[in-house]
Amino acid sequence: MKKIFFNEEDEKRILEAIKEAENKTSGEIVLYIINRSDNYAEANFKSALLFGSIPIFVFMLLSLEWLLPVVITPFEIGIIFICCCVLGFVLALFVPKVKRFFISQEEMLEQVMKRASVAFIDEDIVDTKSRNGILIYISFFERRAVVLADKGINNKVPTDYWKDVVQIISDNFKKGNKCEGIVQAIIKCSDILVEAGFAKGVDDENELRDDVKIKNE
Repeated sequence: MKKIFFNEEDEKRILEAIKEAENKTSGEIVLYIINRSDNYAEANFKSALLFGSIPIFVFMLLSLEWLLPVVITPFEIGIIFICCCVLGFVLALFVPKVKRFFISQEEMLEQVMKRASVAFIDEDIVDTKSRNGILIYISFFERRAVVLADKGINNKVPTDYWKDVVQIISDNFKKGNKCEGIVQAIIKCSDILVEAGFAKGVDDENELRDDVKIKNE
């Protein structure tokens, strides 16, 4: 699978956006970008089975209609079946569009939410004093983004508010503007937090690192 890549200028711009946002709000914003939230191994086997079944179905149909031009032995059919299965497996393994075809939207959403929840814990977002951490989680393969906030923020900000942040990321990514989408999303998060009363205080400390977590897995 293709690795996530941001050039030096993009990374600098994203980091500046995080720092600028946290200069306005007491909230701690963590950006977490991952290649995919799950391996979806089952999709590889589904693809293999489908590709292997297609020639068998064609042979059966032609045989019933007496249109098969040559006699094919069961051994030859078995070899063709295995070769097509291997082809389907490899395509799903290396071509994201093929693999996505065999995964439901519900399954992808479930895996994204699970992995985002794990990242929320792993990045120590729950360890801030005021429980004011927020995670912007982006998973490339599933083409999904999730915003998770700690309970200190959730007590004041309805979860529906984060839909606008997700939409900003989605709209820009569709246009190929990944960096721009992330920067706008960070700015939107800080605006929401400031409006909800999480303005930067004089004694506020930076409790979480202002870096971009990129996971090529």
